[in-house]
Amino acid sequence: RDFMAMPLVIGGCFKGAVTLATRAESGFHADHAMVFQGCMGALRAVLRPHITALVQRTLLRAYLGHDAGDRVHQGQVARGDGETLRTAIWFSDLRGFTNLTATLPRATLLGLLNDVFEVLVNSVHAHGGQVLKFMGDGMLATFLPTDEDTDGHLACARALAAAQTAQRGLEALNTSRVSADETPLAVGVGLHFGDVMYGNIGSDGRLDFTVIGAAVNLAARIEALCGALQRPILLSADFRARAGAETASLGSHQVKGVAAAVPIFAPA
Repeated sequence: RDFMAMPLVIGGCFKGAVTLATRAESGFHADHAMVFQGCMGALRAVLRPHITALVQRTLLRAYLGHDAGDRVHQGQVARGDGETLRTAIWFSDLRGFTNLTATLPRATLLGLLNDVFEVLVNSVHAHGGQVLKFMGDGMLATFLPTDEDTDGHLACARALAAAQTAQRGLEALNTSRVSADETPLAVGVGLHFGDVMYGNIGSDGRLDFTVIGAAVNLAARIEALCGALQRPILLSADFRARAGAETASLGSHQVKGVAAAVPIFAPA
């Protein structure tokens, strides 16, 4: 194939090249080049809105999550916009982060967080989840059931697989950290399944697209038990009933904000 590259500037912001190809053995002729050059103005006008929309959508997905970013991009931006969904909820937290903040330089701490989140986010995305929020060393993610997954079994199975993938990734990260004479890291993950309000909350001047509700709070409370129970992944009874995995019962535990003791399980 023969190629002809022409510089292209769209809106003064996006720089690149348009590459034209032909299957003709003789390639392009000089008069073709003149035609192509004459089309550049129209091509810029056509491409500009598409590239702008692509950049906006990519940025929204990076900051809000895949599904949430698409919803905002499509206009779901009014305060109170949202819906009640049943979803698998992931809440994770880096163990011992307070001590790390007191002992590590700021640049080292930020690099450590980025390394940990790289493992966690990649694991969530690899199993079809979306990360909604970073809270210091904490992370909130959801695994929305598909239309076919009406009971949430597949969503919970994907969330558990993501948590197990993340723990394996952390083991690999810790191997390199120990080799560099650095402290190994531990992350606890709490998994629950329940109803959440999924949408915009905040003020007129500052909105956040997230999930809220008792189910989100319970996922966070379950994760907080990881240290005391010495388990990296803990599951609620509602999650365990759908995940379809072998589990071990760790008894019932009192958690803040819940009157009755909460049954807790861990992957066997």
